[in-house]
Amino acid sequence: MFGVCNNEKDALTECLKRASFEAKKHAIIKNKEKRGILESKWKQFDDDEEDKILKIILERQLAKKDKSTFASDNSTPNQS
Repeated sequence: MFGVCNNEKDALTECLKRASFEAKKHAIIKNKEKRGILESKWKQFDDDEEDKILKIILERQLAKKDKSTFASDNSTPNQS
């Protein structure tokens, strides 16, 4: 009887293969969703950091401009 096809065993093997395949497929989809969420959070974090840096640069430039304007206003003598 050895070597004879066993339909129940083959069906069980095929069923387990399908179940394993579906579990792996589901895990891949779930991980892609998690990765997408993580990437969007990182993008938001990077955008926020860039905004902070640009704000600091802008504030420094405005401060320089204000200082130069103040210095030029004080250097001109009053005509009164």
